[in-house]
Amino acid sequence: RRQRLRIAIAVVDYILRPACAISTLFSKLFTEMISEGAALSWSWRREKHYYRYQHYRRGTSAPRALIVLRNATILITCFMIALTPPSECECAALTKTHVAGSSAMDGKFTKTAGLEIIFENDRVLAVNKPSGIGHHDDGETCGILHILRDMQQRRQIEYKGRLYGVHRLDKVTSGILLFAKDRECAGLIGKALREKQLVTKFYFALSAKKPKKRKQGTIIGDMARGRRGSWQLTRSSDNPAVTKFCTAGLGELNEKFGSSDNMTVARTALLLRPITGKTHQLRVASKSEGMPILGDELYGGRSEMLSGLDKRTYLHSAAFHLHIETIGEISIISLPPFDLLWSNADTPPEEMNEIQISFEKVFCSLMKKHCENEKLLQRLSNIIKDRNGSYSGL
Repeated sequence: RRQRLRIAIAVVDYILRPACAISTLFSKLFTEMISEGAALSWSWRREKHYYRYQHYRRGTSAPRALIVLRNATILITCFMIALTPPSECECAALTKTHVAGSSAMDGKFTKTAGLEIIFENDRVLAVNKPSGIGHHDDGETCGILHILRDMQQRRQIEYKGRLYGVHRLDKVTSGILLFAKDRECAGLIGKALREKQLVTKFYFALSAKKPKKRKQGTIIGDMARGRRGSWQLTRSSDNPAVTKFCTAGLGELNEKFGSSDNMTVARTALLLRPITGKTHQLRVASKSEGMPILGDELYGGRSEMLSGLDKRTYLHSAAFHLHIETIGEISIISLPPFDLLWSNADTPPEEMNEIQISFEKVFCSLMKKHCENEKLLQRLSNIIKDRNGSYSGL
């Protein structure tokens, strides 16, 4: 009886393997005939079931029955999705992004349905990461690497080789995310980041609180694990996290453009410069100064007044400068898209433009006072001039 069962499983296995290969080919052809959002959603729903059974392949050889179960699941899922295309909400959830006004110094600037490529040369590629998307697939949303591979397959990115992640952003953080195109470049950038040399990074954040202790300074302390996956700052400094910060009030912006709904949502703008790179470092540092980042529920950021597209953590990787002899000098600016907090669907275009200019003045004034990198300041000045004509915040 066992022998008959093994033969039956083997026969099913030999049938399902080519069927799965055909279904994968069919999925690639199918995604060419539908919209960008539906293609991402369809691809993610199919591959989610594949990765769910990948752990059976780890370590020793997996039992053939489990492989058959995985292949059968993939095949059934493909046909079910083909009969029930993704909903508009599911497509929008994967392609939703606040497009920041970013540009590059010497690289190529392009926009795609899923991600915005803000810098590219022969050694590196930088994307404008939306908030709410992680580095890897997490079972709910597809990660940045998944989307980049999909863009390469759909010829939205000319480079077809492997991309190496040299640093990461939290899932809730948006902004500049850099990738290397070869192993040597990834090693050089990783070494520069570890040694805290040749790299300058600035993050921009909003808080619903006003500074209680000080308006600028340096936050130093060790990081220790807290509850529910959070971290906390300790008074010891054996291996400290070091963060420089400065603040600016948003009272003028709130008085001019704030409504009764969002008048007190954002009160303070923060410019953060991490000297070290530790998990949740900036979010913990902001909380330690009594100014948790707006929308960051894990660290006490106010989020009950946020809704819809505004419901996010207001932390953005805004500036990145790298200078390595064998790679060259790279300066990237990604303007924070937080001006949308003071507008809605009914806001006239003229007022939206005025809100954008007023918000950019706050960001530019903080960069001018506290950024010592002339290349970044020049790049920021050029972007502001290109966007707003004669106005320059620098």
